[in-house]
Amino acid sequence: MLSILRRRVALLTGDLLIATVVTAATLSAWGVSLLVESHAGQHVDLVVMTVALSVTLARNQLERPARPPWLLLAVPPAAALASFVGSQMARDHRLGDVLFVVVLSVAVWVRRFGPGCTTLGTLTTLPLVAALITPYVPEGEIERASWSAVLGATSALITLLCLTAARRLAPAHFPGTTAPRPSDRPAASRNLSPSTRMAIQLAGALVLGFAIGRHVNSDHWQWPVLTAYIVSSANQGRGDVLYKGIQRGLGAGLGTVVAALLTGIFGIGDHRAVACIFVVLWFALAVRRASYAYWAGSVTAALALVYGFFGDGGTAVLGQRLEGIGLGAVAGIAVTWLVLPIRTEDVLRRRMGALLEALQNLLVALGENPSSVGADQVRPVVVASVAITRVMQPLTARGRWLRRLRLRDHWEPVIPAADLCAEKSRTLVRFVRTTREPLDHERISVAQAQTVQNLTGLRQSLRSRERADVRPVLSGVPDEGATGQVLTLLHVIDEAAVRMTATVSQPVAAKRSQSGSPG
Repeated sequence: MLSILRRRVALLTGDLLIATVVTAATLSAWGVSLLVESHAGQHVDLVVMTVALSVTLARNQLERPARPPWLLLAVPPAAALASFVGSQMARDHRLGDVLFVVVLSVAVWVRRFGPGCTTLGTLTTLPLVAALITPYVPEGEIERASWSAVLGATSALITLLCLTAARRLAPAHFPGTTAPRPSDRPAASRNLSPSTRMAIQLAGALVLGFAIGRHVNSDHWQWPVLTAYIVSSANQGRGDVLYKGIQRGLGAGLGTVVAALLTGIFGIGDHRAVACIFVVLWFALAVRRASYAYWAGSVTAALALVYGFFGDGGTAVLGQRLEGIGLGAVAGIAVTWLVLPIRTEDVLRRRMGALLEALQNLLVALGENPSSVGADQVRPVVVASVAITRVMQPLTARGRWLRRLRLRDHWEPVIPAADLCAEKSRTLVRFVRTTREPLDHERISVAQAQTVQNLTGLRQSLRSRERADVRPVLSGVPDEGATGQVLTLLHVIDEAAVRMTATVSQPVAAKRSQSGSPG
């Protein structure tokens, strides 16, 4: 109980620190954009673009830092491109809408070429999404694009400086590296890769969102487009899209209602609304881990306050915005469920494979040179465990309803088993590096080799969906001292990996049961 409490306190502290750092970066970029607006004769739309870009860029870099950092150089040209596309959407919406759909879809499709292209595509996407919510001001396209590039570069530089300082002051909460992304190759040559499927789905959802926005809700066409993008982008299977769509609809609806009431209090052009926007953004970042609905509601409230600041708010447009959000969510869900759907189970298999691979690499490194193993080897295990938790969110929500109906949930063991793998891996590395008791390295080597062999078999089972040939890893006993503790940790990691994998590959444990292993 005490360890769980400490972990939750640590997570809460980390969330508050992350929210504070992102808000600090956003406020700094906002101050620079105000100087540009006042001294360079520009318009307030650039201020809105800078704030939106800064908060999304800082949050993205905290979760997936650009490797190498010079990839942030993609932000200024992407901001200029976003400015051009935004002006086209206002002047000639047919051309602008097509450009928007094509650029965002290509940014997703290039993920198939590796982590560098994935980061590049994400950085290109951020200014475009920011342009979607930026009020349009008629101005020369070259001048507007130039200033957008300058402020994009400013946002990237400020974000990099703030995050670098945060990592130096609190390295435990702001890690500088992340685990490598799992391979994005199709299981068979006749199948489309996940990135291609996601690009086609995103294009379809955006086209439908634009059609709804332009013809059903033309005064607020951005809302269905933005919602369709949020629901369908970075989807992790049909269950994730449905879950995110419902959360987005509920959260955004509540956020819009709250913001509409606040806008009526502040009035048009009231600078107190600006302070309220930053408070709402800080709150959104602080609670984003608790539920996506909180994040969606807070960000939607901030956007509604922005529009209210420019005179487009109040209860008069409340119904139109709620209609746009609801239709956008339906569009995103419908396309991702009907067009080249991605099964949640397939995504979960890939995430499990990534966790098993990280565990295998950790144990191999631990067997070769225990003194050199540290956070860099453990972090991929932890990140892969968190990735499984994210995929499991819709399944976990379904499980809660099944338990209320007193029905058994097949997926229930996955998250505890994945978390157990990460927790015991950290404990194993810490214990091996710090213990001063003599170890029976021969017995540990045998157990470590068998665990690695079992992990290899489990990974093959996930790919082939055939029975895995796994053998029991003997546990230690208390009388064996440090050797017994290491053997017990290896046994627990092995058992947790088997239990986790068995949820999607039922034959996994069959051969193990024949060997007489418990569980």
